[in-house]
Amino acid sequence: MKVFDPETKDYAKTRRISDKLPTLMAAVYLYTKRRTTLLVFDFDSKSHGAAQVDADFARALSWLTACGARMVCDRSTNGGRHILVPLAIGTTASFDEIQPLMRQLKARLPSLDPKPMQNPKEGCISVPGTPCAGGGYRLL
Repeated sequence: MKVFDPETKDYAKTRRISDKLPTLMAAVYLYTKRRTTLLVFDFDSKSHGAAQVDADFARALSWLTACGARMVCDRSTNGGRHILVPLAIGTTASFDEIQPLMRQLKARLPSLDPKPMQNPKEGCISVPGTPCAGGGYRLL
């Protein structure tokens, strides 16, 4: 996982995933060799506000539920939201396969930040239980 360095204000350090909650903001990588097993929706409240995030989150959640997806959802203390959708066991998706989907989703969900899924080398997402930038922890 990538760990936030408070001195440089960047995710500069890398640590092994353990069974203990991180004491610093942390994020897991999304791609290995340009393939992923996780579809990530990152809704950003800083740019669009909590109300837009909640509306976009509800819309995406309804689409995913209608498709039969299983999801893990969380909320940050600033109102941002994540939907983490594991792909079917034994299934992966390539970086190139994901890009048209992310463009279409961004066109319909204004608060969606597609950047984590658009970076095959450094793309990452913080997971439930990790510290938030404004204090507190991401909650399921």
